[in-house]
Amino acid sequence: MEDIGRAISKSEENVPKYFFYRGIGQGYTSNVYRTLKNYKQCQNDLTICINLDDNFAEAYLERSKAFFLDGHTQKAVDDIAKYA
Repeated sequence: MEDIGRAISKSEENVPKYFFYRGIGQGYTSNVYRTLKNYKQCQNDLTICINLDDNFAEAYLERSKAFFLDGHTQKAVDDIAKYA
């Protein structure tokens, strides 16, 4: 997490993938924020990623998981539809 945070702070541009990786953790099977039950931060980072690149399909999928785990079923369904 610290490495990703440093990459974000040192980058001259906002890079969608940095926020994606911070939101989900390194790789698709380990979600740092979801594991820590910090669903809001996960949602925030993935929203930033989507705002920077609204065609980043995997961000919609991962954000839908965070919404679902946080009890926001409709938002999760909406993101799955965008992912599909």
